[in-house]
Amino acid sequence: MVKSYLANAELAVVESTETGLFHGAVYRNHPTPSGSDRWLLSVTMNQGFLSLRKATIAVNEAFPEIAPLEPPAISDDDACSMDVSLPIGALLTWLTPNKKRLGDSEPQIVEVRQYDAIDAPLLDITITPRQLMYMERTKQVVHESSSGDDPELNYRYDHYLVIPKIGDSILAG
Repeated sequence: MVKSYLANAELAVVESTETGLFHGAVYRNHPTPSGSDRWLLSVTMNQGFLSLRKATIAVNEAFPEIAPLEPPAISDDDACSMDVSLPIGALLTWLTPNKKRLGDSEPQIVEVRQYDAIDAPLLDITITPRQLMYMERTKQVVHESSSGDDPELNYRYDHYLVIPKIGDSILAG
């Protein structure tokens, strides 16, 4: 009797250390003569997602013959996109709450300003922390400065600048 290629397979979602995106994956169990199990990566999906939930749903749909994964709860990352249009030179400020001063109840916030100045007008663009991490890993933004983990501050402030992508033209005003 011939065993199916996917008989000992299980689905997983993995995170790329290079981009921070989630990818669907298939692992197969290869028993060894000593009886211990070896789980080997068989397939990794090319398409990456900012959302763990979206990656879970995609891998479940791609491999319906394997027992599906339970999708995680809906998060802010489910509504975000990898394609965010920001003006070159915009200032992004990632505010991370100081848990010792504020506890766990305060959310992380990313503010987007029109240009590189704290008093620049805020833009009505929603960016999640995961989107910002993806933008940094793909060199769409550069980390400019940080307040560090100052115990006297309620938040840690990390500032990022939007930089031109290769092929973007910069017009002198």
